[in-house]
Amino acid sequence: MRSEELHNYLAKNKIRWQFNLSKAPWWGGQYERIVGLVKQALFKVVGAASLKFQELREILLDVEISLNNRPLSYVEEDIQFPTLTPNIILMGQNNALLEEDVASIEDKDLRNRAKYLERCKDNL
Repeated sequence: MRSEELHNYLAKNKIRWQFNLSKAPWWGGQYERIVGLVKQALFKVVGAASLKFQELREILLDVEISLNNRPLSYVEEDIQFPTLTPNIILMGQNNALLEEDVASIEDKDLRNRAKYLERCKDNL
């Protein structure tokens, strides 16, 4: 912090310090919570498994949709009150992914991999 060389480098590259108090919701606590929820969901779904990049992308998309379909407030007993979710705010409706029929895949190895991926998604 006292290095003049460091300060010159930061000034030259227009880099400035910005501190994040993670426990204060107005300073980043909200998105830290979302990061924690994504990590927890990935741990439950994937665990120690090795996934290909495309499979990981699919799992992340499912996690994203699940988190964006979660209610933002208490769910009322009365069904006339709509449940407010991030997807309703962004798109006006809840989202769902269309899944490919695993039985229609001809290659046995691909079918087994697709069944494994489907089990992972079901764990979510």
